[in-house]
Amino acid sequence: MRPEIAAHLPALRDLCIQHRIRELYIFGSAASDDGSFDPARSDVDLLVEFLDKDLGPWLTKYFAFRDDCVALFGRGVDVMMLGALRSPHSRTSPYFRSAVEQSKVPVYAAA
Repeated sequence: MRPEIAAHLPALRDLCIQHRIRELYIFGSAASDDGSFDPARSDVDLLVEFLDKDLGPWLTKYFAFRDDCVALFGRGVDVMMLGALRSPHSRTSPYFRSAVEQSKVPVYAAA
């Protein structure tokens, strides 16, 4: 995991508790040390599952978590729902799904 991201892990875990997250992973360039992450321009890709199935009107809980992550990292954050990746009815490309599964790094799991 990139040091620019790892430095924020304690605060990110606090956000997971605050926003009632069940599981959180970082994936993509921010999760690897392969040189693909550009500290000046790369975003952070997160894979998330909430404890609550009801995310509120207009997905307010989802967007509140994403906005807090943007403020924490000071860069763009893409948040993908874990269920969208794992669902048998997912329209996610199998190549993308495989890339996410291979690069994801666990960050938080609710006790």
